[in-house]
Amino acid sequence: MFDGVYVDGANWGDAGVRSGFAPYPAQQAQFLNYAFRDCEFEWSTGTMLDFRMGGSIYLHGGSWILCDTTETTISAMIKLGRNSIAEGSWRFLAQRVRFELRSKYHRIIDLRVGRR
Repeated sequence: MFDGVYVDGANWGDAGVRSGFAPYPAQQAQFLNYAFRDCEFEWSTGTMLDFRMGGSIYLHGGSWILCDTTETTISAMIKLGRNSIAEGSWRFLAQRVRFELRSKYHRIIDLRVGRR
């Protein structure tokens, strides 16, 4: 659980938190649980949560801001989708969270349908 964490100005690159170990697809077949309560994240580029291998995400309160304002960078706050591990196990719950996107190329959730 992440409780009251504050991060400002980070560049996550690939991901801030990832469900599963790299490299894809040879990863553990565990169900991973993450909770974020009253956290404030402000980052420049990259993905905060990458859960393409399954898992459980609980967000409660806080503020998530993707600060990059360029018109060419495609970024997502949270990536979900199917990269195997029996198509992943999913649970996603967000309550009272403020999401702010500063570019038309940003997404709160990137939900991948099918395999990539």
